[in-house]
Amino acid sequence: MWPFKVFQQQHGASAGNAGACLGTGAANEKVTVSINGQQASGTTGADLNWMVNLPSMTAGGPFTLTITGTNTITITDVYIGEVWLCSGSPIWVTQ
Repeated sequence: MWPFKVFQQQHGASAGNAGACLGTGAANEKVTVSINGQQASGTTGADLNWMVNLPSMTAGGPFTLTITGTNTITITDVYIGEVWLCSGSPIWVTQ
């Protein structure tokens, strides 16, 4: 069982919204996700993908996200808060 690559050390997630943790695993593998005292479970489908829906959380951190199936994955330094995505032109220069 493995989470998708977006779930790595120093992960950030949006506060105030329910979230999902996703990955792949063996067919019918039970997956349990826990963070900050909250826990949720799901099962890998026939397409070998799993998704566990987590309840809304308030801002804070750092937390440890633990994902357990046939193996255990621990992701540290997880923060919950405002998430901003920014982009710009590669020719922009600050002076």
